[in-house]
Amino acid sequence: MEKFDVTGMTCAACAAHVEKAVRSVRGVTAVNVALLTNSMTVEGEFSVAEVTAAVKRAGYGAALHGEKAERGGKSDTPKKNTAARLISSAVLLVALMYVSMGHVMWGFP
Repeated sequence: MEKFDVTGMTCAACAAHVEKAVRSVRGVTAVNVALLTNSMTVEGEFSVAEVTAAVKRAGYGAALHGEKAERGGKSDTPKKNTAARLISSAVLLVALMYVSMGHVMWGFP
């Protein structure tokens, strides 16, 4: 039995997708994917490289527990535009508050 660290999983569907991909590897007898701990245990006679390749083909990253896992493609969201999103949200919030409650809160027409 080998334990793997899996990256890129965000929901139960992701965990099921990883589990299905690893079950297709020759020699794997049992797979247990834990979404909360981002880990996976695999039982059977298999190649570690084949298991990590199957997880990578599914769009996620995997490595033996304790090693550095490659990041999967599905969770690599760009974080550079966070400030722009915050500013645009604040502008839309003020506009929505004016339209819905401006006449009551501030006496605007």
